[in-house]
Amino acid sequence: MPQQEKRLGEYLYEYLENDDYLHKLMSILSKQYGYWLFHLDWKLTGKQKHDLLRFADLLSKSINKKGDSRQKNSALKIVATLSQMYPNDPEVSLITNEVLTSFNNFLPRQGQSYTLVPTIEQLWNEAFVNYQKEKRQIPGEESKSFIGKQDIIFKSLSNELTSFSAPTSMGKTFLIEKYIELQVKEGVVGNFAITVPSKALITEVKVQLIKDLGAKLGEKQYRVISHPEEYRLDYEGSYICVMTPERLLALLTQYSEARLIHLFIDESQKVTEASSRSVFYYEIFDRVSAWKNRLKVTLPHH
Repeated sequence: MPQQEKRLGEYLYEYLENDDYLHKLMSILSKQYGYWLFHLDWKLTGKQKHDLLRFADLLSKSINKKGDSRQKNSALKIVATLSQMYPNDPEVSLITNEVLTSFNNFLPRQGQSYTLVPTIEQLWNEAFVNYQKEKRQIPGEESKSFIGKQDIIFKSLSNELTSFSAPTSMGKTFLIEKYIELQVKEGVVGNFAITVPSKALITEVKVQLIKDLGAKLGEKQYRVISHPEEYRLDYEGSYICVMTPERLLALLTQYSEARLIHLFIDESQKVTEASSRSVFYYEIFDRVSAWKNRLKVTLPHH
C-alpha cells in the first residue's frame, strides 16, 4: 500500500499541516502585524514569538509531498513578518537566516549587528551543518557543495546502469562533467562519451570540460573531441567524446576497435521519441551491447 511507504517525517509534517496551535499563532501574528503596520499598539508574548520561530524552522524543512509548498510559504511568511516587527532581535535574525538557507535560493545575510551567545543547541546545529556541508562537498571543490539531491545522483553515476529523472535546474550536465573530471584526475584510463541532442550543446559541454580539466588533460593523456575525424587509432591516450548520437555512431562504425568505459545519453527521453534520430540511439545500443567488456551507461532525462 502507498501509505506504508511513507517515512515518519512525512506523517509528522502532514500532522503539522493541520496543527490547531500553529493556525492560532498564524492568526495572532497576522492580526498583530496589522496593528504594527498601522502604528497601533501591538504585542506578541515571548512564548508566542519563540514558538512561531520554532514552527518556521520546522516548516522550512518540510518533506510533506502534498503540502510542502504551503508549509515553506508559511515559514517564509513567519520570518518575513517577524523580521519587520523585531529588526534587532538576534533570535529572529538567526532563524530567518536558517529558514532562507534551507530553501537553497538564498545566502545567509552578512554583517549582522548582534553577537551570538553560544548555546549547546546552537553549537550542535553548527556542527551538524558543517558535517552535512562536508558530506555534500563537490569532489575537488573544497569551497562548493552539492544542493538538493545532486549528491545522491552524483554517487549513482558510478553504477553500471543508471537512469534518473530530474529537471534542468538539477544540473544534470554539470554532474556528468564533474563525474568525468573526477575520473580523469584520479587516473582512470578509458574512453568516455556524452551524447547531446544538439550541435550547440556540443560546444558548450566541450568548452566546459576543457576549462575544468585544464592541464590535467595532457597530464593524464586525455583529449576532448566532438567529431569522428578527431579520433586517432595510433593515439595511446584516452578520449572524452562529446557528440550528437549521429556522430558517435559514425565513430563507432568507422573505428570498430574503439571502446568506451562509460556512455552518458543526455536527455535520454529522446531515445523513445517517434523520430528518425531514435534509430541512431538504438544502433549505438546494439553495438555496445555486443562488446565483450561491459561499459557503464547513464540515462538522465526530464
